[in-house]
Amino acid sequence: MKTKNIKSLCLGLVLIGIGSVSAQMFGACCPTPLYEPCNPCRRQGWYIGAGGGVTWHNNEDFNTTDANLHLNYDVGGEGFASIGYMYDCWRFEIEGAYRYNGLDQAIDTVGGFVTTGNAGHNRDISIMGNIFYDIYFNNCFGIFIGAGIGIDFNEVKASGGDLGIPEKKKNTLFAWQIMPGFFYDFTDQVTLDIGYRFFSTTKPKFFNIKSHKIPIAHNIEARLRIKL
Repeated sequence: MKTKNIKSLCLGLVLIGIGSVSAQMFGACCPTPLYEPCNPCRRQGWYIGAGGGVTWHNNEDFNTTDANLHLNYDVGGEGFASIGYMYDCWRFEIEGAYRYNGLDQAIDTVGGFVTTGNAGHNRDISIMGNIFYDIYFNNCFGIFIGAGIGIDFNEVKASGGDLGIPEKKKNTLFAWQIMPGFFYDFTDQVTLDIGYRFFSTTKPKFFNIKSHKIPIAHNIEARLRIKL
């Protein structure tokens, strides 16, 4: 029993020590208590933002009686910019984004056609209206959750001359997204966001056949926001 008590005491001291170090790290910049409500005076005004990240696009299937085409994409990249207005814990913004995933493989399981390498792409240019809610843990660090809807200008391209299909197809699609993450205020004007974005659209067409899968892009990204 004494050994267990000693171990418990040691564990408690370690946890207290970790808590003290964490408090000092954040408290040096942000001495306010946890979960302090946002300051409306500090949180009002316009801002601009820009950032980028890495994007993973799911594979797509376009099936007909003559062809069963599978498009497998490489890991790609994204860039985006926004302008918005913050009020208290809320942020409202308009965002423009560009995403590109190169084509890794185009496979026709019916005709036996396979192409690899730089044979095409999936490209998205989106215009979104977003809303965010920020939760401050202290005076400069916290988490956010956001969502948005808008329009996406999509282009699917694959070298498929042997299949007798067009090489590319442009689509105008409804788009939506969810964006959780963390933020850190370096100053009252400059904030860094690190987050995840789930981006999806309605099904695109390729050779006039809708994809059998809903397009989904998983994104890990960073953004810098500047209050005007």
